[in-house]
Amino acid sequence: MTWSYFWNRCFKVNRSKARELHRLGNAGDTTEDRSFVLRAIGRGLRGAGRDVVHGDFFGIVRFVVLLIGIGTAAIGFTVGQLDNRRAR
Repeated sequence: MTWSYFWNRCFKVNRSKARELHRLGNAGDTTEDRSFVLRAIGRGLRGAGRDVVHGDFFGIVRFVVLLIGIGTAAIGFTVGQLDNRRAR
């Protein structure tokens, strides 16, 4: 996987998700997405801590990459919401 693919995938999938949720109206729900993000951050942080304790300092790098992916996804979702507002 390349950085370009990773960033584009995180951004574009969530940008299109915002568009679809807008189209669905009240049927659209992001509860599961938010729950997934919180679980992923918790597991990632615990895993990074466990890795560091065992001498694998790249666990911190993996956790930072997880946060970058989540941040990029959030930016993509926000841009999708802005697209929806401009389209009205």
